[in-house]
Formats: sequence, C-alpha cells, structure tokens
Amino acid sequence: MAPCQTPVPPAPVMPLISFIITYYDEPLPLLAECVRSVLRVRAMMTGRGMSEGAFEIIVVDDGSMVSPEDALRQMDRGIRYIRQENQGLSAARNAGLALARGEYVQFVDADDALLPRAYCSLCPRSALDADIILFRFTTRVPQTPPAASGEKDTRCPGKAATAVPKPMESGTEYLLRHNMRASACCYLFRRSRLGKLRFATGLTHEDELFTPLLLLRMHSTRDIPAAAYYYRQRTHSITHTHTSQQRSRRLDDLMDITRRLRNAASTLPPLEKAALTRRVEQLTGDYIYNVYRLECDPARRSHRMATLAGEHLLPLPVRTYTPGYWLYSLMLRLPHPWPDCLMRLLTHKTRLENTTG
Repeated sequence: MAPCQTPVPPAPVMPLISFIITYYDEPLPLLAECVRSVLRVRAMMTGRGMSEGAFEIIVVDDGSMVSPEDALRQMDRGIRYIRQENQGLSAARNAGLALARGEYVQFVDADDALLPRAYCSLCPRSALDADIILFRFTTRVPQTPPAASGEKDTRCPGKAATAVPKPMESGTEYLLRHNMRASACCYLFRRSRLGKLRFATGLTHEDELFTPLLLLRMHSTRDIPAAAYYYRQRTHSITHTHTSQQRSRRLDDLMDITRRLRNAASTLPPLEKAALTRRVEQLTGDYIYNVYRLECDPARRSHRMATLAGEHLLPLPVRTYTPGYWLYSLMLRLPHPWPDCLMRLLTHKTRLENTTG
C-alpha cells in the first residue's frame, strides 16, 4: 500500500499544538468520539481568543481495512490525514511527528479521548511556559455513553481539572524525584526539544523506552494534576492479551527496554545517569512482577530471573519508589526458596484481587 496524504493547504503561522491521532481498525464511532474531543478543545480555546490555526489535527491511519477518510472529512475538512501500510503504533506516531508543524505535540490514541474542559486548563499561552506539560489520565468519564463492544467497565474517577500546578523543575529533576507515567499521551511537549528522538519500532510497551528519554531532553516541566485524558480499557489491547506467545513477547520486550535504558544511562553525565538509573530500577521491579504474573513455566521463570542476576540487575536496590518495589527488593534478598515462594504467593493474590475487584 503506497502512503497517501490528503492535501491540505499549509497554515501561514506555526500552530500552537499538533494533535497526532493514531488509528488502526478501531470502530469508527470511537475514532469519531476521539476527533470530536479534540475539536471541542479547539472550539473552547478559540472561544477564549485563540485562532483555529493554532491547532493542527493529524490522523495517521496505520493500514486499516477501511479508510476513515470520508468520515473525517465530514467532521472537519482541515484534518490532515495520512494512510500507510500497517507498521505498528511506533511507526504511526513517527509518521505523525514527520508531518507535525506545531510548537507543541500531543499524542492521542484513536480509541481514547481528551477531556476538553480539563485539557483547556493546560494549554493557554500563559500556561505554556514549560517544555513539557505533565497531566493525568482517567478511566472514568462522567456521563459517558454505554460501554462499547470489547470495553471493560472498570473505571475510576479522575482528579479535578482545577488542581494547582506544581513548581517547575527540569525533566531530569522530575525523573529523580517522581515516578513517571509511561504513556506518551499524558504529556504535551515542545517539539523542538525532541531532536532526533523517535519511537522504537517492533516493540510492545514502546512508551516505556520513549518517555524517560523524552523527559531527559526537557529543560522545564509543568506538572498539572488534572485528569485531561480519557483512557479506554479494551480487552483486545496489548495489556490484556493472554496467549503464551503474547506473554513471552511482553516479557522479552520489557527486558529489551530495560537493557536499552541501562545502556543509555551509562553514556550520560552523572545527574542524568542517576535519573535514568532510577527508572531502570523501577522497570526491573515491574519486570520481576510480570515474570511471576505472566510466566507460568517454573523453568522459564527461573531462567529469566537468572538472566537478571547475570546482567547485574539483581539484587534490586532497596528503595521506597512504591510499596510494591520496596517489598520486592526485600523479599528477593531472602535465602532460597523464600523469594520464589513469596513472589508467587504475592502475584497470585494480586491476580485474584484484579479478577474479583
């Protein structure tokens, strides 16, 4: 399939924000809901004195069976639409970045949506004084339509949009002091700071690799504790896959990402190295939890843990990043066979809570 792009005359002024929506075979009503949420943000901000040209909407179709172009044209003829062969989420986002002209970039997955009132609290000119704006997501939206097919109704309320911003710090300082959210959709960032950084293709959990490297490039962050993004939990997503092959791929990719970040940290100055190493330690803890949660074969589980030890990622440093990390770091220091027994018991209990909760 040859890439094709709907020609749209370029705006004479650089847009303030490029919204990059990535789409692949999601139900058209979900894409429409997503696009309309961005259009509502634009309408609210133009009502506050900004021009429509301040907002650029790019939809990257990653080789869907049926093109949504006609539906997009009916919603807004200014939407920039590109269709390419199926290459995965990373390649689709990279294609959007190649088209983007905005001062800032916002990623949106086609089955999610922005929460317009909360999002508008992030993007007045007076608030865009940082290289990157950090905000929250929620899985619960007040007065949402009934759950679509494949959607799990396990939502929880988000924080109010009127929350007070926290003091600014650099991206490196943020990584040193806070537990970052991996999803690239929870960040509105200055495009010029991106440099040559792009999403790695061929990986699941690509955000785990991209986002910490993105934060390291940011000279200033603005953390606004507002739930401005609706994340729709769907059973077909990569985080809800259940076959043995899919579980193994998830674990292999998480290990690959941990290695890549550790190798990147080894090349950095001391402060940046410490910040990224902190994230590597957290990811190692996440990986261990997922090994015990997803790997059913004891021999393969032992092999994965031995690999961590052989690459000097074990023992985990005793830190209080999260209660779970702290507990794992202590349990894994116990003599054999206690670590394996306790980790299996803990992850089994968590699975039961997730199933019955």
